[in-house]
Amino acid sequence: MLAQNDSSADRLVAIFGHELRSHIAPIKNAAVLLQRSTLDAVTARRAAHIIERQVDGLTRLVGGLLALAQSE
Repeated sequence: MLAQNDSSADRLVAIFGHELRSHIAPIKNAAVLLQRSTLDAVTARRAAHIIERQVDGLTRLVGGLLALAQSE
């Protein structure tokens, strides 16, 4: 039973790790774009929107993780 719980916890951590990474990569890319001095205003707004959308997703993921931790 304990080994099964460990395996389930490992899978859950792997899923959350994958989900977190899928939000971090677009944030990083948008930040790199924003650092370019030749960036036009439209592209800068798009990059900012990407960051905002991905941070919202991260916030939901962390909220879900905290809710799961509190339910145990």
